[in-house]
Amino acid sequence: MHAVLVGTSAVEGLVSAAEAARQPLSSLSVTERAAALRQLADGLENSQDELVPLLITEIGCPVDQAPALQVGSAVAVLRAMADLAEAHEFSEERDGLRGGRVRIVKHPVGVCLGIVPWNVPLFLGCVKLSAALAAACPIILKPSPENAASMAVFARLLSDLPLPSGAVQCVTGDRDLGAALVDHAGIAKVSFTGSSAAGRMVAAACGQRLAQCTLELGGKSAAILLEDADLDPVRQQFFLATLQNNGQVCGAHSRILAPRSRASELTDWIVEMVEGSILVRHRHRPTGAICPIGPGRRLSLTSFQSRRKYAGASLLRSFRSIRCAYTRSGNTRRRSRARRGVRACPVPHHL
Repeated sequence: MHAVLVGTSAVEGLVSAAEAARQPLSSLSVTERAAALRQLADGLENSQDELVPLLITEIGCPVDQAPALQVGSAVAVLRAMADLAEAHEFSEERDGLRGGRVRIVKHPVGVCLGIVPWNVPLFLGCVKLSAALAAACPIILKPSPENAASMAVFARLLSDLPLPSGAVQCVTGDRDLGAALVDHAGIAKVSFTGSSAAGRMVAAACGQRLAQCTLELGGKSAAILLEDADLDPVRQQFFLATLQNNGQVCGAHSRILAPRSRASELTDWIVEMVEGSILVRHRHRPTGAICPIGPGRRLSLTSFQSRRKYAGASLLRSFRSIRCAYTRSGNTRRRSRARRGVRACPVPHHL
């Protein structure tokens, strides 16, 4: 098992290997499958120092959040799923509706596909992987190519698990690879995390061949501030709800609903909060709650800023000037882009 950038020509081999692993994997006991999940959890925990710098570089996750958010969350879900698998009743007997006894046996659904986004790849990959293995289903994980380095480490840990060949395969590739896997008749279940637009296509493709699918799609909730809200006591809560992981969270509050009478006060409060948290000088120093975003997100941020005028938004502060490094105190110093490797930060807007 290894993580490499592959194309659609690899699809048949991936699905065939997973199909061949179905019987050997289902022959393992629940205890054995749970032990494999716990071994992976231990491996991730022991590899945290290697993984965190890679994930910070790929994603732009703040240093003080990365260990728990990117690695610790994956470790926790693996151990929790191992416990759930051992406690789950895969076969049970019940009283029949018309008398007698009825036996219900839950069988593995078949080969699964997990499409994993770039923002929390280990956690979401382990959510999909752990559920599949708990149910004795082989799974193909297709993370984003933006996470190729961290996924190579992850795949190395997967290769050490006491599982049949083909039970877990991790391949990084573009959207064409994901689409080809979703369309393949050998995939019985798709678990997709990503945008609503892509999710519609996944659902349509699965619906055409009546394959099962689970979709976790993007959706931005609004933060609601009432007339009598006291802002300072909820500063940290508000910050995490909007800018955790540099704002790169599917449930991040990208909108704030507030009384018009407090709009000016709220605007100043948000700008002060954001400016006091930015450090663009060095992404690997734990001294900023907002840091440079990953290289794959810069185009998205630029596109968002170009669209703001059509939504009636105004730019409160511009942090696009790549040559400026912002400290916690809001002071600026000129830095060379090439020398510092500085990239853009999230930008507050006002509607």
